Amino acid sequence: MNKTELEQWLVIAKNNTIKQLKLQTDWWPLSSNSKPYAAQASAWGIAFFTEAALNRAAGEVLTARCSNGSNNLSQSIVDALWVSSPDRIHDKDQLMLDYCVVNQTASSPIQVTGESEVGPSHPIDFNPIPTNGYAWDFYKLLIVPSATRLFFARVASSGGVGAPQRIEALAKSLRKLIDIYGPTFLRPNDELGAVLIPSTTSQRDGAIILWVSQGRVRFEKITPGLL
Repeated sequence: MNKTELEQWLVIAKNNTIKQLKLQTDWWPLSSNSKPYAAQASAWGIAFFTEAALNRAAGEVLTARCSNGSNNLSQSIVDALWVSSPDRIHDKDQLMLDYCVVNQTASSPIQVTGESEVGPSHPIDFNPIPTNGYAWDFYKLLIVPSATRLFFARVASSGGVGAPQRIEALAKSLRKLIDIYGPTFLRPNDELGAVLIPSTTSQRDGAIILWVSQGRVRFEKITPGLL
């Protein structure tokens, strides 16, 4: 997994979200916890996880387990993008995380996992307690064994700090979480990636891509103009 792959999956997922939800071509999940923006942002995250699963998961019968509560938009994304044959199943019972793809016959059944946090004003520190917010969701992603693990977050300005600054601080917090817990929970060949997007259209080039390469955590701003 590298920055280029993560960017490709993110762009394809955004385009698929716009198409499936019949949104404007210049759509962006703005800074609001109210519907429809939060639900649409979640759907983009699920589309991102699904695109990764289409490229990474292998097996004759694969089950995507995804339940975002009452968020029917995310469910419709999985149905549209994943369930292309009887061998690709959508189970709406969640398995610990927002999204996972399972091959029940594999020695390590959970192949792809995804966790998203689209509430844009959560704290950006690395403490996973209390059990909500960015750090908690990322910590859950670390402790569930999976060959490919992905995180999607929407970040807004808060407390007088702009979204780009909060995104960079969050990336540093996620790196610290990996440094602390990665040696325990990440296996040598596991992949881990994250995308952190701002909740305002004008700051979209402030998105950050994070990934683990050869045991090193790297993060960079997204390629300008990509989104």
